[in-house]
Amino acid sequence: MKVLVTLNYQREIPPFMLTELHYAAKEFDRVVYITRELENDNSFLIQEKNVSVQEIKKTDRLISLLKLPFLFLRKEIRHEVMQAVRHRSVPPKYVYHLGKELYCTQNLYHAAEPIVKSLIEQKEDIVVQATWFDVSAYAASRIKEKYPQAKTVSFAHSFEIDPAKSFYIGFACDDYKLQKLDRVYFIAKEMVAIYKEALPKWINYDTDKMKVRYLGSVRYYWPIAPEKDRKSFTICTCSGMTKVKRVQIVIRTLALWQGNKIHWVHLGGGPLMEQLRQLAEEKLGKKQNVTYEFTGKLENIEVHKFYRDHYIDLFLNVSESEGLPVSIMEAMSYGIPTMATDVGATREVVQKKEMLLPKDITPEKLIRRIGWFHALPQSEQLAYRNECRAVWEKQFDAAKIATKYYKELGRAK
Repeated sequence: MKVLVTLNYQREIPPFMLTELHYAAKEFDRVVYITRELENDNSFLIQEKNVSVQEIKKTDRLISLLKLPFLFLRKEIRHEVMQAVRHRSVPPKYVYHLGKELYCTQNLYHAAEPIVKSLIEQKEDIVVQATWFDVSAYAASRIKEKYPQAKTVSFAHSFEIDPAKSFYIGFACDDYKLQKLDRVYFIAKEMVAIYKEALPKWINYDTDKMKVRYLGSVRYYWPIAPEKDRKSFTICTCSGMTKVKRVQIVIRTLALWQGNKIHWVHLGGGPLMEQLRQLAEEKLGKKQNVTYEFTGKLENIEVHKFYRDHYIDLFLNVSESEGLPVSIMEAMSYGIPTMATDVGATREVVQKKEMLLPKDITPEKLIRRIGWFHALPQSEQLAYRNECRAVWEKQFDAAKIATKYYKELGRAK
């Protein structure tokens, strides 16, 4: 029997993991998902009978807390602290950071280790998969140290490997994780490059262990979109309304629009929603050639329904920071031409140079780029639609990617 044990330490099962678990269940006889207590319990979304979700119990968390002082004595932790002192000044918050990492790791390890031990005693084929290159990857690494016969892998996204998003790159047991894990799957080529550049020189690693595996996105509906409404040009943005997403740039850009009617729809809510509503009313409320709507927070399936039911001429993303944006992949899967800031690994999915925007994009520059696309003949806009959908189908279709990945993961070493 093939068994996949997946480790994660978040308050809910992230959307990408719901997709991953769906395809993992097709290739593994049993899938165990170990997580902290789910405050937003969305485990009901898992329909596969051979997938079980195991939440870490409060008593186990207490045991981990009692063991915490002794975890600082582990060899790799002593080495970590010594290197941190030697190579950089260590702020007091580093001790807190390390303690938190050890506590969360111990929770996952304490829950997973008995399962792994039992499966190995039964001579089952077992794979331990960390969902992020963080505490879950450290827990998987400790399991590998104790049970070398278990295959251990980890995903690596953005926040945990990008120094622009984390102060502790290289000082989060990276050396230990890179030694113990069999594979680390980065979500984009750019993430591999960023991480290698950020790693301290004293860390040795095997580049053969570092692989790229796009997570991709799922397209729930086909065929897509009704015929275009010739009376207006529809622009869509989809993101949380947070500082990093810079939705205010879109508002200030559309305030400069002097052409035919544009309708802008923003899918998503967030902490800045009311502030952005007020700005939109101030800047766009009296314009006759621009209309807009904010949908508020939507479930992912509702976003897909919107793409299915509406003809969108252009998808915009003006974020100042990204990993490999799922929102872009989802839009492109429905044939929506996408214009986005050239940040993170965005250029790996938005592959036309003329559709990439500089990170420091201004409303004045953006309005010219929108005007350029707006003025293209319909035949050329249609060509962009066909091409972006083809890119998604070839490289970012999660169903194809995940099916291939779990087939390979389930094979013997």
